[in-house]
Amino acid sequence: ALDSKFARRYHFLIRRLMTVSGALLGNRLTRRKRIPKGDLTTNLRRCLNTFDVTMIGLSHMVGPGIFVTTGEVMRNLAGPSTTLSYVFAGLGALLSALCYAEFGARYAGCAYTYAYVGCGEISAFIIGWNIILEYVLAAAAYARTFTGYLDELFHFAVREWTLQHARPWPFSTIDLPNYSSNTTRDLRERNGEYVGRSATNQHLSRLHSSRHDHL
Repeated sequence: ALDSKFARRYHFLIRRLMTVSGALLGNRLTRRKRIPKGDLTTNLRRCLNTFDVTMIGLSHMVGPGIFVTTGEVMRNLAGPSTTLSYVFAGLGALLSALCYAEFGARYAGCAYTYAYVGCGEISAFIIGWNIILEYVLAAAAYARTFTGYLDELFHFAVREWTLQHARPWPFSTIDLPNYSSNTTRDLRERNGEYVGRSATNQHLSRLHSSRHDHL
């Protein structure tokens, strides 16, 4: 009887501990960042001018797809009517940008801080790293598109040389200009005047600053 009573009490304590631990974990994952009204202070250095902010905003609105698919769509599918599609899409993107700027542009952290305040820490964590992934994929798409145009400018000399001298290879082609394009971009970002001019480094700084302010 004593062992049975001890076992029941032991299982009760275990269930209670698991319930409390789950509640604490849930509270930590869903806790929200509180920003005092009118508080615009930040640990980040305010180094971006109007031109920098405008270009960053345009880069967020205009993805690499406009450089990758425009020629193919206009030539083989829609023709000149593609221009109207871009006009309507641009108006929609402009309205979305204005609405988002009213809520998120006043505070450092862009969508990360916006999600932290509105949805909770786990949502902000996922969105923050998704944005970094977005920057990486966008940079890869830009590099791939630029090297394709550059190779075409020289009548596909790089591709032909690669096919002749780099066989056998498990892939169909090797995009050698891609390496130089990525290297040039990395050197430009590393040697830039301010860290904030690099989109990825700027977002990493925002993530660190927002996390530091919360802790």
